[in-house]
Amino acid sequence: MDRTKFFEKTTVDGVQELDFLHNSLSNLVPRHRSVYYRLSILDRKRPDITSFRSYGTPNFWWLILAFNGIQDPFFETKVGRVLEIPSVLDIYEFTKDFKLR
Repeated sequence: MDRTKFFEKTTVDGVQELDFLHNSLSNLVPRHRSVYYRLSILDRKRPDITSFRSYGTPNFWWLILAFNGIQDPFFETKVGRVLEIPSVLDIYEFTKDFKLR
């Protein structure tokens, strides 16, 4: 799943870029049971590890951060913080329902 599909394109000073502040992912309402994951010292500043432990792939690190409102994993992922990990079924249903690009 390409993460750029969640973001709108915008033009700033003549340059087309993705608008990371306004995205369709904020409309995701979990229908399936989410899992809660407490960050350990091994996960700190490594959202790819959290993604691998949650989904079996490191590729959804951006989704975990966006879903939990984390913009800077280096400062916002402290040991002991609990993250909500949405069900992969919710992610696939969301992409289907919103017909992302």
